Amino acid sequence: MRLSSGINAEYGQPEAIANQMDTSYMACLLVSDYTLNTASYVALAAGKIVEKLPNQQVPVSNDIMNTAYFRDTIPDLYNTYPDKDMSYEVTNTRYPSVEFDHDNIIIDMPLDLSVKVEGVEVAVLSVQLTVEGSMEHNNNKLSGKISSASHTTSVKSSQVGSLDQIDDVITDIIDNTAVPTLNGVITKGWSCPSTSMST
Repeated sequence: MRLSSGINAEYGQPEAIANQMDTSYMACLLVSDYTLNTASYVALAAGKIVEKLPNQQVPVSNDIMNTAYFRDTIPDLYNTYPDKDMSYEVTNTRYPSVEFDHDNIIIDMPLDLSVKVEGVEVAVLSVQLTVEGSMEHNNNKLSGKISSASHTTSVKSSQVGSLDQIDDVITDIIDNTAVPTLNGVITKGWSCPSTSMST
């Protein structure tokens, strides 16, 4: 399929949306994962998503921002840089893909994670991240919650040893820092444009 922009999309003919709409409303808008994937393909190509830590959600005071947090899991890191400040940069290496599964949303996104100590890059990781959650629209507010996250991680480069326990380290960071932080934002929701006819 070729988009109007001239970009070749990776998706075939979209399936029709089967849904029982409430005819009491003036209009209803149905959005499929095909729509979101097409938008993601065009707008969020590799390198379009860049997130740096520390930031407002994960401040410098967070435990993962110091090498002491990894004293036991990555001893070579701590021994080389004892009690030093850390920073991270996350970049997508492909557009995020979205799948609707009944009331759940599954987002698959490959990432590069650059790990720095006092500004010096000590490791680059390749992370294949899959996030599952739900979204709801209520009282003109769109909100959601991440229910699970999984990953496959490999080491692209390292200046601090072999990083044998990196899978466990990334799982810990995702489960105890990333997911709670993101849920703290998306559970609050965002207000949608409202009219007297919308709910």
